[in-house]
Amino acid sequence: MHPDLAELDPETQPGQDFRVQLRSWRALLDRPLTSYYLVLGITVLLLGLGLVMVQSTASVADLAAGLSPYSDFSKQLVGAAIGVPLMWVAAPTSCLEKSE
Repeated sequence: MHPDLAELDPETQPGQDFRVQLRSWRALLDRPLTSYYLVLGITVLLLGLGLVMVQSTASVADLAAGLSPYSDFSKQLVGAAIGVPLMWVAAPTSCLEKSE
């Protein structure tokens, strides 16, 4: 059990539940890997939204041109599949160079 949650008394006053929740959220954000997970989550979210936007906008133009509605989406997906691993390879290298 989280130490902030262990302090919760069953006979708390109104408004203290919010303070306890706030302390527990702050404790979650103070963990060492929080920034890593935030960057990872935002990257996945933006990548997913970008792919959905490419699919929704390019499918109409591709159908009008007589192509598969997934042709542009598949190109973007291949680019993302190549780019994300390259990002992970390049990121630690650039961080290490700056710290030395």
